Amino acid sequence: MIYSKELEKQLLAALIQHPNSYAEIANLISEKDFYSGNNSFVHKTMFKIIKSIQEKGEGDAIDDVVLIERLKSSNITFIDNVDISDYVRSLTLKKVPP
Repeated sequence: MIYSKELEKQLLAALIQHPNSYAEIANLISEKDFYSGNNSFVHKTMFKIIKSIQEKGEGDAIDDVVLIERLKSSNITFIDNVDISDYVRSLTLKKVPP
């Protein structure tokens, strides 16, 4: 279990910026490893979408626009009260190694 907001951000940013890195962690982490206390599902939902994209062989298609649209189309409301577009874009700007 991760349960560190900063570590979760780093992992998601790396998966968005370096989609090929998913294969390296696929057997080590699942959506269950993301914090969901206080009904906070942003990171867990983002990981589920990234995982789905990767498992369908669309890994090269992970970018902020695709991820934002899939999050919006899932009709999930996030108690975190974040603008999901801004949040995802902020992760694409975070410096992370592959």
